[in-house]
Amino acid sequence: MRRGILPVPAGLAIAALASVALVMSTGDRLTSSFGTRWLTYDPAQQPGGPSGQWWLVAGSVLLPGIGFSLAYRGAPVRWQQAVASICLGLFGLDLLFLLAATLWFTGTGHGPDQLFGMSGDASGTGSIVFVLLMAVMTSAPLIMVWLGAGSDFGARSGEYFARGSARVTVTGISVRLHAWFLAGLIASWLVLLVPVAVAASSSTGDAPDPHARPWGYGHRTEVLTGLSGIALLFGVTSGLALSTLLGKLLYRGPWRARAARRPTGAPGRGRRLVVSLRHWPITVATTIAFPATAAWLTDGGDFADAAEVVVLCGSLTALGIWWQGMAWRVRNPLRPRQRTLRQASGGAR
Repeated sequence: MRRGILPVPAGLAIAALASVALVMSTGDRLTSSFGTRWLTYDPAQQPGGPSGQWWLVAGSVLLPGIGFSLAYRGAPVRWQQAVASICLGLFGLDLLFLLAATLWFTGTGHGPDQLFGMSGDASGTGSIVFVLLMAVMTSAPLIMVWLGAGSDFGARSGEYFARGSARVTVTGISVRLHAWFLAGLIASWLVLLVPVAVAASSSTGDAPDPHARPWGYGHRTEVLTGLSGIALLFGVTSGLALSTLLGKLLYRGPWRARAARRPTGAPGRGRRLVVSLRHWPITVATTIAFPATAAWLTDGGDFADAAEVVVLCGSLTALGIWWQGMAWRVRNPLRPRQRTLRQASGGAR
């Protein structure tokens, strides 16, 4: 193996081993809470595994980012997109595991921080920090995948890493890739939501087996609080993705001719304001819809409340579609744009 490509397998190995360590450091506590039947927990069992090992979890969350940086910067240009895609899939699974494990522990009556070897009296701040750190780690390969698929960053990556900045032409990711990203977000949300909804439907009565208490029994408020926080994360991200995808689809569709007839000259302040706020209506709609749907499915809400949410979110979505059309009169969503990328550290000089 040539010396020049040694950082690539080394970085990928660090990222993979960190993911394995994340599962192993929480596995004992997680499995000790499982009941004898599907979607049940054992209230008699206390979280197993060694305590006070939160630093191992912290390392498992931070090391993937270090491994990705090492592999990506050491990879040839033709390999960088593959490295970023592999790490994005791996980190995405880690993030989904953390969300699901934290939500499960909440429904078993244990403090979520106990999953990470912290004190049972902790407020849950530690679990939130670990999830946010993993989200930051996941955003790094996501950004590089986006740049690799929708810009000429590959040809200018040497300049970027050497000087700390580069001027790239951004064309935007393809409609198909954009749609797959949105579908992946929705699928991940269903992976978390469907088991919670199924468990909630059977959590109203006592189980005959004392070691198989229905998950969430007696802890409905804590479960809804944790699920609402996760729903906000998915709602904001999905809303931004849906709004930008809608702009691309509509511009290729029946409103393309109208969008092409945008006024000449520099846009005024009002039109610039419309462009800057074009993603807000749909993003607000999904931010409301995701937590509302989760609460309705898990808390037995009536159809009147659901209808109000549907009308409100539908109105905001319609406003967003109109706003997208107004934004085209200033900016073509498919037109390549110049962007200056800068490293936070400024790079080597």
